[in-house]
Amino acid sequence: MQNDIILKNPYIFLGSRLKRLSDRFLTDAAKIHHDLGFEMFPSQSVLLAQIGDAGEISVAQLAEILGQSQPAITRNLNNLRDMGLIETVTVKADSRVRMVSLTHDGQGLLAGLRGKIWPRVDGVIRDLLLEVAPDFCSNLNKIEAALDDQSFDTRFKTLLEKQAKLTPQDVEIIEYSDEYAGDFYKINIDWISENFVVEDIDKYVLSHPNEAILDKGGIILLARLSNGEIVGTCALMKMDAQNGEEPEYEFTKLGVSRHYRGLKIGEKLIYAAFARAREMGLKSLFLLTNHQQRSSIHLYEKLGFVHSGEIMDKYGHEYERADVAMKWVAE
Repeated sequence: MQNDIILKNPYIFLGSRLKRLSDRFLTDAAKIHHDLGFEMFPSQSVLLAQIGDAGEISVAQLAEILGQSQPAITRNLNNLRDMGLIETVTVKADSRVRMVSLTHDGQGLLAGLRGKIWPRVDGVIRDLLLEVAPDFCSNLNKIEAALDDQSFDTRFKTLLEKQAKLTPQDVEIIEYSDEYAGDFYKINIDWISENFVVEDIDKYVLSHPNEAILDKGGIILLARLSNGEIVGTCALMKMDAQNGEEPEYEFTKLGVSRHYRGLKIGEKLIYAAFARAREMGLKSLFLLTNHQQRSSIHLYEKLGFVHSGEIMDKYGHEYERADVAMKWVAE
């Protein structure tokens, strides 16, 4: 699974990841049913259980409770009816409403599932989750409740509207102060963990920005919206002088909150860093990145950074993920 695009993009393809996990469970569950003599699919077992629990229930109610479409529910019900496990009755007061209940054979089959399979399935899955993800089910409940409150589609449209209203004038570049320590940490940790393993040097610099950057003569810049929200960061970090040379400065910790990417906030931060570098009398800056960050590398090239083997040899060891080094020279 080294090149698994779903694992590389866990948030973008979360639905596909959950579907894949669901398919693994359902495939094994179908085999378990078959091996123990129950010739039915797990999706049909869920319907059987819901009907048995209700005693009598309409197709519309089944669709609402199970979160499935009525056509999908109807297809499975037709299969259960053909197997002689359910019966349907049309409501006299409204011929459009069909009530579903278990037949005698359906009740017997449900009793068999509850006695022979489900307690063991429950135990196996409980053991698995207690071992690797004890809060999995409670977190699923929270996710579903949050989506009931506001759907994914609504959240996406709200984000688009929010971004559409954002203008360059709404983004101000400011100097770091301690009140923004949490923002500096979170924006960068989120970005790094999305793409790479967070390294010890990352943890130290982000947790101790004064000691690691400011007290040594570096600077931290922040992108702040007109409402006060911090949405981006970058820093110029002074390196220790080598061989009697003038100390060099690393352009580092460029990060933008995921909701505000694609709005040229990173570009605005870079230009601000260039301006501050000139004010500080710096002749150049360097950066370290990874070849996978193609869009970032393209931006750096566009703004004047050039690839440098010398910088890679000199500072590439600072980060395990670093395999690209670039240098900017002040005009």
